[in-house]
Amino acid sequence: MNYRPLMLAALAPLIATASAGESLQSRIDVQKLQEDLRVTDVIGANVMRGGEDAGDVEDVIISSDGRVDAVLVDGLDDAADENNTMNGDPEQQPVSVPQEKSGGGIGTQTDEGFTKIQWNQVSYDPQEDSLRLQAGGQSGSSSQAQTSGMRTSSTSATGSSGSQQSSQQSSQQSGGSSSGDTFRASEILGMEVHLSDAKSFGEVEDVLIDRKQGKTTALLVDAWEGFDKQTYALPVELKAINREDNALTYSFTESDVVALQEYEEQ
Repeated sequence: MNYRPLMLAALAPLIATASAGESLQSRIDVQKLQEDLRVTDVIGANVMRGGEDAGDVEDVIISSDGRVDAVLVDGLDDAADENNTMNGDPEQQPVSVPQEKSGGGIGTQTDEGFTKIQWNQVSYDPQEDSLRLQAGGQSGSSSQAQTSGMRTSSTSATGSSGSQQSSQQSSQQSGGSSSGDTFRASEILGMEVHLSDAKSFGEVEDVLIDRKQGKTTALLVDAWEGFDKQTYALPVELKAINREDNALTYSFTESDVVALQEYEEQ
């Protein structure tokens, strides 16, 4: 009798569990993550423009695929108004005005009165704990406008079939989600984390950002066992968020996660 199939069948659950753990570990490099920026350092940071304090970061906007889209700045318009008044020209248009009205100002205005500035228009200085606006604050917008123009021209040349193909490619690249499907970092922080076998494993303490590539790299999750706290870096899977339950559910098991090296800031 050939016992090999029977032995493989008996070991299948163990192999599946090991593979899941290896898959998770292969996605998380704790040492490399030490180089990344915490989103809680960005929120509340001063925004500097031309060497002057121009406001504070209210929040960070992250797309469902993990890209860092923009920052929301509070006080940028007020700083502009004060500068204009000091220059003796209170009726001069502020430097922070919506792009759709100014044709290329610094950011766009939200209904809450914040200024939304694209991530590629700012740079974070960890030593000064401040966010600096790029010169003019328009380089990213110009680049995006040129790219958009090129795509529009290309679509017109290829006709409706080319437009449909472009739409399908865009949908595939975004995982089929709407381009408007975004999250605020403050919405993710404190969110409850569920695992496949642990409904309330912990909660999101922070979001790590690769500031050079403009993308999130991991979620820091605090798990409590009595008075002991363990912090783990888990992959960014924002599409698994349930906004109604304010929870993020992973397919990993608790044993998969605790097998990871704990995240400790160095």
